[in-house]
Amino acid sequence: MHVHPPKPVHGWREFLNEVAIIVVGILIALAAENIVERMRWNEEADHATESVKDELETAAVYAWERMAISPA
Repeated sequence: MHVHPPKPVHGWREFLNEVAIIVVGILIALAAENIVERMRWNEEADHATESVKDELETAAVYAWERMAISPA
């Protein structure tokens, strides 16, 4: 396998082009990470909402039972 050594950058234009490619790659990676994190956070929020709803439904049933058996 023949490996070519990296070529030196000839001028500011090529250098800025290389930097721009690196910056765009990093921005794409950060955007993808942000999307994944937002999806995970939304899933956690949905799970928490469902848990709170279940807990409130259970509390309402217990409250109804207490009201039904308590002397008026």
